Amino acid sequence: MGAMRFERLAAAGLALSLLTAACSGGGGDDEPSITLRAETPVTTVEPADPEPLPVDVLDDQAATLDPGIAVGDRDIVIDLTGAGAPFDRRLLGSNLPAWLGPSRDSLDFYHPAIDVAGVEVLRFPGGSWSNDYDWLACLDGLDGCFWPWAMTVADFARVMSDVDESTEFVWTIHYNGTPEEAAALVAFFNGDVDDQTVIGVDADGVDWGVEAQWAQRRVDLGFADPIGVRYWEIGNEIYGAAASAGPQCASFGWENVATCDGTEYMLGIDDQAGLVEYAAAIRAVDPASQIGAVGVAPAGAWSDFGNEVLAAADGHVDFYIVHWYGYDNSPDPASIPGRAQEAWPASMAGLREAMAGWGVPELAVAVTEYNLVSFRDGDTDAVMRTAANAFFTAETIGAMALSGVEIANHWNLFDGEDGLGTSYGLVDADSGEALPVLFGFRSWSLMGTTLRPVVGDAVTTYATSGDDGSVQIMLLNPSDDAVSLSIGLEGGSGPWEATADVMTASDLAARSVSYNGAEVASVLDLTLDPIGVGRVDGDLEHTLDPRSITVLRLTPIDPAG
Repeated sequence: MGAMRFERLAAAGLALSLLTAACSGGGGDDEPSITLRAETPVTTVEPADPEPLPVDVLDDQAATLDPGIAVGDRDIVIDLTGAGAPFDRRLLGSNLPAWLGPSRDSLDFYHPAIDVAGVEVLRFPGGSWSNDYDWLACLDGLDGCFWPWAMTVADFARVMSDVDESTEFVWTIHYNGTPEEAAALVAFFNGDVDDQTVIGVDADGVDWGVEAQWAQRRVDLGFADPIGVRYWEIGNEIYGAAASAGPQCASFGWENVATCDGTEYMLGIDDQAGLVEYAAAIRAVDPASQIGAVGVAPAGAWSDFGNEVLAAADGHVDFYIVHWYGYDNSPDPASIPGRAQEAWPASMAGLREAMAGWGVPELAVAVTEYNLVSFRDGDTDAVMRTAANAFFTAETIGAMALSGVEIANHWNLFDGEDGLGTSYGLVDADSGEALPVLFGFRSWSLMGTTLRPVVGDAVTTYATSGDDGSVQIMLLNPSDDAVSLSIGLEGGSGPWEATADVMTASDLAARSVSYNGAEVASVLDLTLDPIGVGRVDGDLEHTLDPRSITVLRLTPIDPAG
């Protein structure tokens, strides 16, 4: 590490902890918005050539589809007549942080939980830790690793090799290193043992050799084939650098990085390389790599950090990263339903408009962290641990899907319970208990590949279809009353065989729920068989339980069968 870079980072002097590992921001309790903690004063950067939001960008989003049909005497109508819009399975992501440690990998629920949750994308090595996770020091031993009890890179590789082959991976680069160091990591995961692509000597005088030597290190650890990490974030929450990193940085900054300035982050500062150099080094090793830039929404937040990033993004960035937490502190469970639905459409429209102004309207958006409460120690009522978070999570994934978000990672897959009784996790890291939020997340794994327009607002409803003619309908009823619905299926008459997967809670504040009629304990004990509903011809009549999330799945019946 160069002298200037060392001095700046040493001045930051952060003592990272489990509390800061997941720290990101949420909107205040009054107005739903996609914001991050508090904003530092804004110094506006104007796009060089502002343009209106391109119509074709919005036309691709399911939220703009106008079904043009009437509800009539039905409560809800699903439009199956048009092409619909794709449901991106990359929205079903989660985080697997290094602080879980290698010992949990042997627990009997660890890998099954990934499958039960329906996780399609895994992000490593975890939040604020990523900026200090020296991958080479933590490769297959922990003698020089910052945390002597953390998961090693080899531990992560074992997880990657064991999950379904369709699973995608996001790795957050150690931003305090060098582009050549990052390229060597890419070569470790994705390289070929015969590839002599030169990585080269970095600014600190370290020669990182050629791609083949790092691919061979992977093979020597027992991973013969390239693992295929496609998405690479350059740093975590750079805008949140400690106050000592620069005059624009917040007094409560938490990230151990050299700058909180978006331009410096992109182009470099002193002898700290910027994203542009990282992207070039990574693509030289693996041209298929997708590069993610840390961003904020709105783009003018955090001293205009997002606009500064977007100004330099063209040609270097493939996806723009936002972290979103609905609240900073414990919310009233009754205030949660509807929050994500209200926040996302306007915020995404504003972000897309900012992207268009900077000439990058098609830049993908990745929400690589989201949850109900941003500051763990602010969740004094442990609302993240309750049924209310299941509704919040199901609604957040739906709102992101309809607003055009491409990738999302819930924070996080496994977590322990602290002194407040709260938890960020889908599954308890020690016992394997399936927490209520798991079922809000899992409900989306049961949905199909094509989003369908929904007319009617009796309850929050999302609909999809599959290539096989199947239909999936998710219905959220957070109220204390049962709701009887007449559901129209415009453009489809069946016959179908219908089943239901149902989470129910005694109260929004309940810390346990039932699923498909059985009480939930360990994730290994879940009753995953759906409840039979019967044959459906034409419209469907169905009654929702109080405080329930229901996924109706309609499978075509072969008339000749």
